[in-house]
Amino acid sequence: MGSCFSSSTIAAASAPTTNSLPTAKVINLDGTLMEYSQTVKVSHVLGLNKSSSCFVCNADSIFYGQFIQALGSDRFIELGHLYFVLPPGKLEYRLTVADMVELAVSASSAFVAVASTTTARSRGRTRRRRTVAEVMPIVETMDFDCYKRINEFSVGSLKYGLGEKKSVARSSKSKVESN
Repeated sequence: MGSCFSSSTIAAASAPTTNSLPTAKVINLDGTLMEYSQTVKVSHVLGLNKSSSCFVCNADSIFYGQFIQALGSDRFIELGHLYFVLPPGKLEYRLTVADMVELAVSASSAFVAVASTTTARSRGRTRRRRTVAEVMPIVETMDFDCYKRINEFSVGSLKYGLGEKKSVARSSKSKVESN
């Protein structure tokens, strides 16, 4: 994630053109995007989440193959930055490619949901109408069995598992002809 999400890119992608003030963006466990127009403490952000055991991390400090660094509850969320609220299990191991993809998809989905907010004029007033977008929640562990079933379904009737070699049976007639 690190340098992939610069503050100028985030502000340009999700902020309305009439208001270009930077905001701090926080992707919650359920995939929703919270924007803060002023700095707030991490403890305030965590207080809004149902689980008290989760933590907040800065997207600029997330790197493949490294451990995630949790922000202390007394730290402030800075404007123009992207943050994630994550489950405590994410602190225990190094980030994998699947973790990075999961975070990127979650952030992208949240930004699409915000960008789909449209304005409509009615009786001289400007109203904001938000379209519904399904956002992928951040999950603590990957369900390998579910992935395997989906993979087998997408390949059709082939029942070969992930990474397994396909065995080819040769008839005795073809063995004789090849010799």
